[in-house]
Amino acid sequence: MRSYILILFLVPSIVLLPCEPFKKSTLAPKDESSKDPSFIAFKTKLLKAVKTKDTQILMESLSPDIRFTFDSVSGKKEFKKHFELNSQPEKSEIWTILDSTFKLGFYLNPEGQFVSPYMYEKFPQELDVFTHSVVIGTNVNVRTEAHIDAKVLDRLSFQIVQNVPSDPNDGSAEDNKGNCNWQKVCLADGREGFICDKYLRSPIDYRIFFEKQKQKWFITTMVAGD
Repeated sequence: MRSYILILFLVPSIVLLPCEPFKKSTLAPKDESSKDPSFIAFKTKLLKAVKTKDTQILMESLSPDIRFTFDSVSGKKEFKKHFELNSQPEKSEIWTILDSTFKLGFYLNPEGQFVSPYMYEKFPQELDVFTHSVVIGTNVNVRTEAHIDAKVLDRLSFQIVQNVPSDPNDGSAEDNKGNCNWQKVCLADGREGFICDKYLRSPIDYRIFFEKQKQKWFITTMVAGD
């Protein structure tokens, strides 16, 4: 009688992740203003103007040829028109743009310019700026589903995540209860979840450049996109 020997080969289990993992990176806000005392004085005055919505001080802070678009339109007059500072200065979006950007720090680049937000100049070159975002907050919830009551998958602080194109079937829509538009994201370790989009910022969102001209600081460039 023949005997048969059954040989079992043990194969390591493979865990398939929803996303391709990438290098974990953190970009916490940092303020390098102290590297130039003259810039601190300028920045302090500007921050006060933003808080009080002082159009006059803001306009004085702009370079005469301020660049704020990627086309040929530039200069103070066009800037004022573009951001509706003539017709309804109190309601202009410029104050929210400046306030949210300045809160994310200032970086002194090798060219001697200060740049806000800090993350713009320090974003990892190996990551695509069009498909990644920075979590702008501490212990921001990443949820398993696109609503405020969903289970918390993780909590992130100023880490980079990869954006996932929206899918109508995953429920990534506006959540009135949480006052959020939910963005589907991939975490660096390959897991997938949802983050309220008000806690995400694209590295090519508004960035503001400051230059010293004739011993005086000015905002010379303020653009978004690429």
